Amino acid sequence: MDSALIKKAKTDPDAFGELYEAFYDPLYRFIYLRVNDQALCEDLISMVWEKVLAHLKTLKTDAPEAFRAWIFTIARNTITEHFRHHKEIPLPEDWDTTSPEKLQDELNGKELSEAITTILLGLPILERELVSLKIFAELSNKNIAEVSKLPERTVAAYLSRALKHVQKRLSFYSPDL
Repeated sequence: MDSALIKKAKTDPDAFGELYEAFYDPLYRFIYLRVNDQALCEDLISMVWEKVLAHLKTLKTDAPEAFRAWIFTIARNTITEHFRHHKEIPLPEDWDTTSPEKLQDELNGKELSEAITTILLGLPILERELVSLKIFAELSNKNIAEVSKLPERTVAAYLSRALKHVQKRLSFYSPDL
């Protein structure tokens, strides 16, 4: 993705379609890890793209990194707005108290990607969001700080802690990971 595509997408439906294709999977993974529901995830993605389409012409820069941060900010705000109105809790509060033995039993027989998704869903919501922005949105810590409205050093600390947690949980799944 480059600046020319972003600029062209402001007036050309085909170019907008290319942006949609480029960002659908990362947005899906980001949103799914927050809501843990396929149908809701698809609804929220639709809302995100409606907002992108409505406001793309107002975007002041065509820089790819700025666009990436902008679209994931829209996604984050759409998720927040949904939960503000629906008061749903995406995961039980005591999920993280699962014992390593129980987690091992749950992960046996699953593919690695399913194991990673399970582990990411077990992170506290803020850490899950930050890891999703880092991995799926491929944002820098600086851009994550802008999206999340947290200091960059705080983002780095949360990411470090979350990734250590993921690594530890993955080691229960496979000691070689």
